[in-house]
Amino acid sequence: MIGPKALVGFPFLILGLISAGAFATFSYRSLETVWTGQSAVGEIVRMEKVSGGYQSGRSYLPIVSFVDGEGSRRVFRQKPGGRKDAYAIGEQVAVLYRPDDPDLAVIDSFWGRYGFIFGTLFALFFVALGGWLIRRDRQENAIFDR
Repeated sequence: MIGPKALVGFPFLILGLISAGAFATFSYRSLETVWTGQSAVGEIVRMEKVSGGYQSGRSYLPIVSFVDGEGSRRVFRQKPGGRKDAYAIGEQVAVLYRPDDPDLAVIDSFWGRYGFIFGTLFALFFVALGGWLIRRDRQENAIFDR
């Protein structure tokens, strides 16, 4: 018999696993850029409003332009997003990019380097919560099944 804790726990567990997998992939790509990246100076060219995220639909992604080591101009969106006033248009920022794939770039900041790791940890919290709820439900139902 499935109890109420398991009914709540299963969605937490499943969505947590899916989210953790996605965030872990983004974290790995971001860390790979940090480990093997080249430095460049970029410029914030605009702030793009995106739905969802920071304060219910008011999240902004900085759009950054930089010149890679081969002299090509590259443009990327910094994810995850944040407040509109986090960066000013025209502001110079340090950029890390992968020489083998310059389109994989991040703003060289704490959140640019490690932001997705916090997302992964947050998703793992839901995995643990879902697992704990399912376990508690099984323990409680085992007592009543005797």
